[in-house]
Amino acid sequence: MNGRGFITISMHELERVKIIEAVLQRRLTIVLAAERLQLCERQVSRLVRRYDAAGPAGEGAAAARHQYH
Repeated sequence: MNGRGFITISMHELERVKIIEAVLQRRLTIVLAAERLQLCERQVSRLVRRYDAAGPAGEGAAAARHQYH
């Protein structure tokens, strides 16, 4: 997050958020989302739950944590 309260994300992260939103809106299945994101279905389920609970900010924070481990 920058000083003005905005969250800066890459194009890859933006595409990931769009796919997760499509799953939440039932426009895309977890199976297809997993294929597009090159993740397993279980990981996509976790991402969808996290996004549903915390929104895009929660998704970005999770991605940031994984970059350092």
